[in-house]
Amino acid sequence: GVGRERQERLPGSPEWSAPGTRRPSGLHDAHRAGVEVALQGFGAAFGAAAAKTGRRVVLFCGDGGFMMGAQGLDCFRINGLDVTIVILNDEMYGAEVGALRKYDLGLDIAAQTMPDITLWSQALGGHADIIRTLDQLDELDFDRSGIHVIDVRLDPEVDNFSAVG
Repeated sequence: GVGRERQERLPGSPEWSAPGTRRPSGLHDAHRAGVEVALQGFGAAFGAAAAKTGRRVVLFCGDGGFMMGAQGLDCFRINGLDVTIVILNDEMYGAEVGALRKYDLGLDIAAQTMPDITLWSQALGGHADIIRTLDQLDELDFDRSGIHVIDVRLDPEVDNFSAVG
């Protein structure tokens, strides 16, 4: 993928999959930096979808990055492009929690609530699934066309970064 050589030289860069899982065959990265800067993902996903390679485009983003880039969803709708967006949603700016705790600062400043993702997706002609348990992942339909948002609810008290890094 783009930036792969650079990433392999960065110590501590996360790998694609969590321990014990494997990368699906035929999957290619449009963007693969150690840390996604908010809003980069939507542009990369839109470019990948616009290229019309016949491959499914999946964007993984945090809830904060989603809220900052969600206006980009209309670009997919207007252009009739398919995209699956997986929101890793802990209803916080999770990357900041460690620093706030380090200095004994309250977590309220990092907390955020999301709008109703199902209604938002439907307003754009898309679909949404809210995932609260691992069992719900088995029920997902990844063959949906248009905009498909998967809102994965995470516990903000769990170090989710270590699970995938």
